[in-house]
Amino acid sequence: MLIIEENASISKVTTVIDKETLYNLLSYTETTVLPQYDNKMTSIKKSAFDRRSNSFGTGLVPFIKRKLEAEGNKVNIRSLKESTKNYLTFTKEIELKEIKLEPYQEKILKIVEEKRTGVIEAPTAAGKTIIIAGIIKKFKFPRTIIIVPTGDIARNTIRELQKLLGIKIGLLGDGKKELKRVTVMLYQSMRKIPNLEELGKVCDLILWDECHLAIEAIEGILKHFHSTWYRYGLTATPISSARKSKWFHLTGQLGEKIITITDKQAKKRVAPVNAYMFKFYYEPEDSSYYLYRENVLLNKERCLFLLKMVKWAFEKKDAQSCLLLVDEYEQAKMIEKLTKKILPEIKPVIAWSKINRDTLEDIKEKLNNRKIKLCIATPIFGVGTNIPNVDCVVLGSARKSITNTKQKIGRGRRVTEIKDELLLLDIFEQIGKFDKYFLAYSERRRNIYLRKKWLRAIYEGSELN
Repeated sequence: MLIIEENASISKVTTVIDKETLYNLLSYTETTVLPQYDNKMTSIKKSAFDRRSNSFGTGLVPFIKRKLEAEGNKVNIRSLKESTKNYLTFTKEIELKEIKLEPYQEKILKIVEEKRTGVIEAPTAAGKTIIIAGIIKKFKFPRTIIIVPTGDIARNTIRELQKLLGIKIGLLGDGKKELKRVTVMLYQSMRKIPNLEELGKVCDLILWDECHLAIEAIEGILKHFHSTWYRYGLTATPISSARKSKWFHLTGQLGEKIITITDKQAKKRVAPVNAYMFKFYYEPEDSSYYLYRENVLLNKERCLFLLKMVKWAFEKKDAQSCLLLVDEYEQAKMIEKLTKKILPEIKPVIAWSKINRDTLEDIKEKLNNRKIKLCIATPIFGVGTNIPNVDCVVLGSARKSITNTKQKIGRGRRVTEIKDELLLLDIFEQIGKFDKYFLAYSERRRNIYLRKKWLRAIYEGSELN
């Protein structure tokens, strides 16, 4: 078998006999609704290998080679366009303004000397902007694009990078279009660019922050960056290879995971978590999963229960600033109204997507300075929000997603001068005697806390009375 690395994004094979082999190797099952099957949910086989063009994402080359050679196949890899590879040079010693690199950060910078692509896994609060700055400086300030999911993350990244690198950082998105040698771009804005190939011609290095969030965008955007051989993803919650569809498409453009930084390695920056769960039972009139909104989110009894948990944090654990994360604005409003009944001395603040940027920044600053005791936030504060001094996070939804849970917890995981641990409160809930969903979701989150050695206790609800 001969695999041809055609460019930084797409690789091909040269023999017809390899089509079915690669198709099966890169195949996955996807559940969808098909009209020909009376619009019923049907499992169909798909593949990250395109049989029409004999191609796949270049980042999958090591995976394919490893798998095929394990089966006794000989795999030769070469490039027809070797001259298109623009290898960057790097410097051994890295210094950033006002920052001394931690050993785990130096370890990451060491590995990028050897790996031109890959996903970097590091806990939330491990200093991803420091890592980004270090990679840019490691490669001697190449023409760099840093891709982020939100305007909030973009602004924080620019602000911190300008301090660390001492240069002006550009911005594409969030109402701005200012390209510099190093530019932060929102992926939503990049998807609107009509000719991404032209942008790809002048880009040497791509850094994709929170790369677990937008798999389709990663493939749709990066497949146009044919000459950008240096590309790295950063995330606290990488996609597991067991989730074949997402893993194949992300890996095809960013490469496999190249390093994992643990909480222990990053302990100087990442706060330990003390997790407590409180049992909650509710018997609904209709226990259908599809009444999630009525039986869970907008359940008055459950909202009161969440506020009792907040009160417990203030009174029993001396919490100073609490972030209560919910799914939607109506849920936040209900909790806000009920606060008078449980915590009459506290005036909560709601953070949600319809508030203007300046107001959101003011809420973050006051919460961080502990001038706000309780902030009820929708998913707008779920990822990438910088509020390091928050010392209590309460999970107000009922999610099964490990990724979603870890990202929310990450809002309070940074060690600061006034905080060295995080108090995490969650509900261990059952909605109806024959609950098939929420009890299982609670158990799944509990298992995360057990595996991480965060769980301190699971209390009966009566503990809050």
